[in-house]
Amino acid sequence: MISSRERRVPRAIRAVQPLDWRDAVWLIGRLAGEVEERRGSRTAFFLRGKTVVFHRPHPDSEMGRAQVRDLKGFLKLAGVL
Repeated sequence: MISSRERRVPRAIRAVQPLDWRDAVWLIGRLAGEVEERRGSRTAFFLRGKTVVFHRPHPDSEMGRAQVRDLKGFLKLAGVL
């Protein structure tokens, strides 16, 4: 059975809609990628030999459309989308 998160997260990415940071981290893990916290608010995502570094949003945890667009591009580059 597919969870609501499994439906909601890919839909938000395809539509380039704001997304909670925890959902992005969850997705990378779900796709067998890795997430590495770096200095400051930087976080690296590793997936299928590709790497991207994001600034973790703060004070709230919502990724804006620009970050979601970059995440979508990263997923395309990694061959997921």
